Amino acid sequence: MKNAISLLTCIVIALLALSFTTSAQAQNQADSSAARIDTVNIKMGKTTILVITDEAGEDTLNIIDGSEPEINHAEDYEWSGVSGFQFGFLGLVNTDGSRALSDRPDLSMNTEQCSMIGVIPFEVKGEIIKDRMRIAAGLGMQFESYAFAKNIRLTDEPSLQGIEDSTRTYRKNTLNANYVTLPVMLQFNTKRNLDKAFHFGFGAVAGYRVGANMTYKWSEDGHRQRERRKDDYALEPYRISAIAQIGIGNSIIWAQYDLTMKFTATDYAIMVAGVKGTPEVYAWSAGISIPF
Repeated sequence: MKNAISLLTCIVIALLALSFTTSAQAQNQADSSAARIDTVNIKMGKTTILVITDEAGEDTLNIIDGSEPEINHAEDYEWSGVSGFQFGFLGLVNTDGSRALSDRPDLSMNTEQCSMIGVIPFEVKGEIIKDRMRIAAGLGMQFESYAFAKNIRLTDEPSLQGIEDSTRTYRKNTLNANYVTLPVMLQFNTKRNLDKAFHFGFGAVAGYRVGANMTYKWSEDGHRQRERRKDDYALEPYRISAIAQIGIGNSIIWAQYDLTMKFTATDYAIMVAGVKGTPEVYAWSAGISIPF
């Protein structure tokens, strides 16, 4: 009986010793792993940089940005302006706002081919209300092209009229007018956060004609021909236009309407019997702008 008790006592002691040894080894392994993983915490304002070194000695860089999302304010980039490129289409209207030249078949226009291109490389701006309202002015050029639907040659003697050309068939006959322009606009921005705002403006454009010509293109004996005749074609040398624009960010659409007549009125003292006078019409244009 004593022998059985002694054997049982030895077994219990052995189990306790084994349990203690296993626990000690696990603790040593945990302590060893903890010793092999290192973390460096660096704070720079609202940004936290964590450098973690793993068991193999490899470093891992983690950057935690605690700052608020960035908001693009109107002062950060152009929310509106007058500088840039303009692309648009144009037309003519009578003094009562109706479509022009409907009573002048000799001057009928091909409106689908009438176009305008502008460029304003110089601009100055002044804040009136920070990020909300300002005035802007610029200096640039506008190039207008009016395409005629008839096979005519244009003349302004004694008044503006189209004369049928029976010797050629034109594939293109356009009146081109080039102006130096000075736009001045008052501009508004609805919110300082450009991601949630739109802007608009209105103003005036002064223009001075620096050149005009008629360009004729046709084919003859299988060869393409071209003729350009410079003249003023009764175009007014000066013009004043009203302009308005609206946009989101750098996407802008605009519309422009001349407050002065496109052509100089005919002096009826020199009118020839049976010849119609120069039409009293106003020009308009609309399109998109691409800011610089």
